Amino acid sequence: MKFDIEKFTAKTVLGIDISNTRISVVQLTRIAGKTKLLKAVDCPVPDGALANGDIANPELLGSAIKKLLSRNKIHTRKAAVSLVANDVLTQIIGLPDEMPDNMSRYVRGEIRHSVHLAGKELSYDFCGLGNNVLKSAELLLVTATGNEKVAVLIKALNLAGIEAVAIEPAAIACLRAVYDESVAMKYDSNVLLAVAGESMITIAVFTETTLDFIRCIDISSRSGDLDKYTDDCTREIGAVVQYYEIEAAETANDKWDTIIAFDGASTESDDLKGRLEKMMNSEVHICCKQSVYSDTPIEQNDSIGEASIAAVGLAMKAFADSSYSSNININLVPSDTEDVIATKKFALITANLAAVAILAIFLIAGFVRVKLSKIPQEAQAQKQNTSTNDIRTLLSRGRELNEKIAALEEKKSKISEVFKGRYFGDWARLLEEIRKNIPTAMSVTDLSCSDGKNLTIKGRTPTRQSAYLFARLLSDAKDIKSATLEQTNKSNDGGGLDYSVNCVLVNDEEADNAER
Repeated sequence: MKFDIEKFTAKTVLGIDISNTRISVVQLTRIAGKTKLLKAVDCPVPDGALANGDIANPELLGSAIKKLLSRNKIHTRKAAVSLVANDVLTQIIGLPDEMPDNMSRYVRGEIRHSVHLAGKELSYDFCGLGNNVLKSAELLLVTATGNEKVAVLIKALNLAGIEAVAIEPAAIACLRAVYDESVAMKYDSNVLLAVAGESMITIAVFTETTLDFIRCIDISSRSGDLDKYTDDCTREIGAVVQYYEIEAAETANDKWDTIIAFDGASTESDDLKGRLEKMMNSEVHICCKQSVYSDTPIEQNDSIGEASIAAVGLAMKAFADSSYSSNININLVPSDTEDVIATKKFALITANLAAVAILAIFLIAGFVRVKLSKIPQEAQAQKQNTSTNDIRTLLSRGRELNEKIAALEEKKSKISEVFKGRYFGDWARLLEEIRKNIPTAMSVTDLSCSDGKNLTIKGRTPTRQSAYLFARLLSDAKDIKSATLEQTNKSNDGGGLDYSVNCVLVNDEEADNAER
């Protein structure tokens, strides 16, 4: 039988979308750059698990997710999950002409203007918007909710045995899922992408393939009335188009492509499609779970007929790389949760290495004892009937054995020194700081730290301003004393600038003092 190395090394992830009425799970794998759908299952949300859009009983919700995975023999445990919360802020904010010294503090100040979130402990994340080198990240996409909403969701996932690698609103997951097929190459038109959910409609506008506008409208009071639901969707979409035709006429294109993604909404898609086509005088494309293969990058699986668009977008997020065109990167998993996961993994790896090393030492010691015990026996047997040459041979073998013993003892000593060494800094936290602070339009191609004190980051940036912003953000990282933009040079292929940022890392003594 031929060994399939690609299948053996494939990465498998889950996307879990939790709406008001259903739990949808998608399992994706990626082999040789192709994304394949392995499973798509769902079940009703148990009565009493949710109330008014929030999690009321995490134990009940966690049990339902665990049973759904077990019943369908899904053993993957890393998942990106949709945010379950009533009060969620999702908006685009502009950056001031003078870059803030602390971007997180600036964003937090903007969020506190929200009436629903004022005075609350917040969970929030943001990312720069701009997909090509011609457009710098002058806008930020921000998502925020109360800390307790994220905490209770993580509790439910822990009870289900799920490790949450990402948490984001379902609407953002839908945008990611359909971006490659519906937005990525449309530079000559505005793309209006509306996500019609059970209780929320999210309207996003992409200009030159970059997210330029997003608005979330709560229509939960009309979700039971199909006519009112359709009327509200049509009216809200029409208002956005009118705004661009009047207020943003100088920057927007005249041509419009309209896509409606149904994320569990119960409205009649044909009715809404007909009304919008009549209003906009152009064709409207409908994305739904039945058209998942044509509207998303995943490959056809003949054994699975449909899958949740939001769950697919979440699973794409769980791959945690830039294999897809959309650079919308929001993750509400708290950093301390990620640190705990990284610490557990490091502890597990260290424990396994220690066990292997100890086992090796015991085996070496046993081997040495056996060899040493055989030397007197062999010497006594040879003593009675051997010649002088035989005695010399035995002595020579003894010397060789002593040299082997000395070499083994030296290896044992080196192994001990490895486990006595002190791990420098929290690399998991440092790498996460780099990931969270890098502007969306930038990339990292090389990390080097030869002396344990200076970390050099190299990569590609569309503008020098973006690289300068990156260095400023890194200066605020816990494990970085200072960050300096050393150089920006025009790349050889003409695709932006090559940059180099030098970071002076905080040493152990400084880290200990900072913690005190």
